[in-house]
Amino acid sequence: MHIKSSIYLLSFNFFILSIIFSTFVFADESPFPVERGLSINNVFNQKKRKRIALVIGNKDYLSSPLKNPINDASDIAEVLRDCEFRVHLFLNATKKEMEESIQDFGQELRKSKGGIGFFYFAGHGIQYKGINFLIPIDEKIISEADIEFEAVNANRVLIQMQEARNSLNMVFLDACRNNPYANSFRSTVKGLARMNAPKGSLVSYATAPFSVAYDGHGRNGIYTKHLIDKMRMPNVELSQMMKLIRAGVMKDTKGKQTPFEVSSLIGNFYFKTTEDYNINSVSMIENTLESLNDYSMHSSEGIIYDNDEKKLWLFLDKNLRLNYKKASFHVEGINRLKKKWRIPTYQEIYNFYQKIKSSDLFFEFALNGIYWTSSIEGKNRILFNFDTGNLFKSYSFNKFFCIAVTDY
Repeated sequence: MHIKSSIYLLSFNFFILSIIFSTFVFADESPFPVERGLSINNVFNQKKRKRIALVIGNKDYLSSPLKNPINDASDIAEVLRDCEFRVHLFLNATKKEMEESIQDFGQELRKSKGGIGFFYFAGHGIQYKGINFLIPIDEKIISEADIEFEAVNANRVLIQMQEARNSLNMVFLDACRNNPYANSFRSTVKGLARMNAPKGSLVSYATAPFSVAYDGHGRNGIYTKHLIDKMRMPNVELSQMMKLIRAGVMKDTKGKQTPFEVSSLIGNFYFKTTEDYNINSVSMIENTLESLNDYSMHSSEGIIYDNDEKKLWLFLDKNLRLNYKKASFHVEGINRLKKKWRIPTYQEIYNFYQKIKSSDLFFEFALNGIYWTSSIEGKNRILFNFDTGNLFKSYSFNKFFCIAVTDY
C-alpha cells in the first residue's frame, strides 16, 4: 500500500510539472486560430496595433500632368500621422521607387504581426485586360503593349497585403481619371476595373468601375477631400465613414460621381477614437446620410432607390436563372424592408433602364443579361435585355434572370 501511494504521488507531481513546463514553453501560443479582422469589443485598444501606411502621389507626368496628387498625398500622410500611422510618403515616384516601396511595405506589414495596413495612390491609373495599373512618373507608354512593362500592377499591393496576413488592410485609389493615352490606344475603356478585396480588407475607388472621377477646384480632389475630412472625425467606424464619403462626393458632383468600394472587412475599425462618444459626430452622420435623398437615384445595402418614381429595385443573384412561375414565386417571397416585392412591368423596367444606363450605378451593379417582366404579349412573356435596352420575347418555361421592384 505504501508503494502504491508513492507511485500515485510521483505521478501527480509529474502531472503538475508538465503543466508548469507547458505554461512556460507555450505561453505565447494561442490554442485558437488567429482570425483576420478587428474585434468589435476592442475598439479603444486598436492603437496598440502597429499602423503602417504607404502613400504615393504622382503629379508631374510629361504627357499629361495632373493638378492635385501632390497635395492629396501630402495631406493624407499628415492625417495618417495624426492617427498614429507610420507613414512612408513618395511624391512623383518612378516605377522602381513604386515597386520597391510596395515590396518594403509588404515586408513591414509581415513584421508587424497583426498590424493595420493602409495604401493610398493619387495619380494616373488605367485598366488593361481587366487589370488595374498605376502609372509612375517616368513612364514611357506609347501603345497598349507597353503598359505591363512601364506601369505598376495594382495587384502587387493586394498580394503583399494578403501575404502579410495582418489584421486589416485598406487600399484607396484616387486614380480613376481620363485615360491619358486614349488617342493612341485601340481600347476606349474608362476608369479602373473592380478588384477583389482579400479577407479582412477594403478597396476603395474614387468612383465606380469604368467611370471617371472629377478633380474639383480646390487644393484636393473631390474624393480625397472627403476622405481626409472623414478620417479626422473621431468615433466613426470605417464602413460608416465610406458612406459619409460617398454622400459628400455625390453632393459636390450633383450625383455624377459615386465612390465605390469592395470590402471583406471583419469587425470594426476607427481612425480616431475618444473615450466619450461624440454626440455631434452621430448627429452629423445622420444628417449627411439623410442628404442622399436629394438625388434621384442612389444605392444602399444592394438596393437601388429611385426617388423620382418612389420605387426600390433589387437585383437577385446572377447565378439564379428561373422560369417565370418560379421567378414570380421567388420575388414575392423576398423579405426586405417589410415591403411587398414583385416582378416589374416592361414599361417600369424600360423607364428604369433609361434613367440608370448612364449612371455609375449601372456599372456598380454590373447590369447585363435578360430579365423577366410581368408583361405579356399573346402567349409570350416580354423580357428586357440590359445589354441592348430592347425587349425580348420568350415562353414562360424558359429560364432567365430576376429583378424585383416595390413602391415606397
